[in-house]
Amino acid sequence: MHRNWDQDNGLRQQSSYVNPLLPPAPGVQLVTEKHAAEIIATPPGTLRYWRHQGKGPNYIRLGGRIKYDLAEVIEFVDRHRHAFSVRASIGEKNGDL
Repeated sequence: MHRNWDQDNGLRQQSSYVNPLLPPAPGVQLVTEKHAAEIIATPPGTLRYWRHQGKGPNYIRLGGRIKYDLAEVIEFVDRHRHAFSVRASIGEKNGDL
């Protein structure tokens, strides 16, 4: 989920909009596009394409540079994790795959 600064109580809350120009919260570990791409096991160009398409992990633009919150990159990977289906498991046991 995107995070947005709540001016009233000083807490970060879940929101559907993130301003990429806002500074990150204290304690956030930022990584470069290259490092994020290595974690996701995809070329940096794919991250650039996803940003253009409005897909991929959330990013932060700081001084013209793109950074990623490490926790959000890991969360992105976890959201796209797929478990094996029961049907596929049965096929493996029977030698169908």
